Amino acid sequence: MKEGGLSPSQLNTLMRLHYRGPCPISEVGDDLGVTAAAASQMVERLVQQGLIERGEDPQDRRLRPIRLTADGKALIARGVEARVSWIESLRDAFGPKERAGVTEMLTRLTQAVRNLDADEGSPETLHGTDSVSPQLGGSLVRKNKETGIPS
Repeated sequence: MKEGGLSPSQLNTLMRLHYRGPCPISEVGDDLGVTAAAASQMVERLVQQGLIERGEDPQDRRLRPIRLTADGKALIARGVEARVSWIESLRDAFGPKERAGVTEMLTRLTQAVRNLDADEGSPETLHGTDSVSPQLGGSLVRKNKETGIPS
């Protein structure tokens, strides 16, 4: 993603739209902890780059949710693929037993972050329903333990 010349806030916004879908600019500002004016300016730069677009809410025409364009989706896809390749390269530095330990720790770390983000967890509640995919040697591709479907 470095070649895209995106700021951390811009990248965060693109990833937010990728994982959570369209949203009003005010939610972007809330997520980033910036003013509505700062969020609007940042969004405008992404619109000018052709990575996001403003839409209309059929329920409330005053709302203009933003969403990824095809170019924005392609940029995120390339970034995710690059990250997966990087993680697969890291995996090769560890043997099977070490990978299992890394996978367990990443699973627990991921759950701890979710607990902190949700303000509902403590270190004692680190055992959740998600696991880190062993196919990628502990990459952050999560699978539901019950269904095996990536989440």
